[in-house]
Amino acid sequence: MPNAQNLWCSKCMELKTLPHGIEYLTNLQQIYLADVSEELIGRIRGEESVDHPKVQHIPKIDHYYRTSSGWAYENLS
Repeated sequence: MPNAQNLWCSKCMELKTLPHGIEYLTNLQQIYLADVSEELIGRIRGEESVDHPKVQHIPKIDHYYRTSSGWAYENLS
């Protein structure tokens, strides 16, 4: 997978940490996260978070989540 450019992760509520080795996917340009655990999001949100150094090379990280009024979006990059 060294040439992977996009990664989609949807409805993975049991995923609590980033996949092992994601920091080595140097061609990765975008990660889309939808309906994932808050624990996972917390590990990559903000420069001070635990796993942010593993994904800081990825230009676009999008988090989509449901609210009472529909879908919402947050940029994590």
